[in-house]
Amino acid sequence: MLVGLKKTLSIIAVNNLHETVVLKSLIKQLFLDITTPWPKPTE
Repeated sequence: MLVGLKKTLSIIAVNNLHETVVLKSLIKQLFLDITTPWPKPTE
């Protein structure tokens, strides 16, 4: 019983970690999109 619970908890932890990494990369990408200057039209 306890072993199964531990396994479940570790799976949840790994999934949360993965989601956090994905979320962080999405936020980073969004931040880069915002901070990158727009391509200015050529004069």
